[in-house]
Amino acid sequence: MTDIRQTMEAQYGEKAMERSLTIGEHYDAMDVVIEAYQKLKARVEALENHGVKFVGTWQRAQVYTRGHVVVQDGSSWVCIKDAAEGVVPSKSHEHWALMAKAGRDGKDSNR
Repeated sequence: MTDIRQTMEAQYGEKAMERSLTIGEHYDAMDVVIEAYQKLKARVEALENHGVKFVGTWQRAQVYTRGHVVVQDGSSWVCIKDAAEGVVPSKSHEHWALMAKAGRDGKDSNR
């Protein structure tokens, strides 16, 4: 809303939003609103299309982007900030969040 107000005030003066607008100003205002809506719609679509993606076992030479999920030492990690080569999930909480901690392997179980 601030962008719309600023655009209208830049075009028609500081009091543009406090007075009755002419027909032409209404059309201009609608153009500004439509442009703001389209930008917001594009941002929402980008967010909705960027879910999580399982990419397998963590590899030291691989670059990961936000949303990638890897397995490292039996735990699952989700990349929360783009990670360069060699950024180890279990050692970089700035780039990775623990999704599921490795459980016991069951080899020591007495049945």
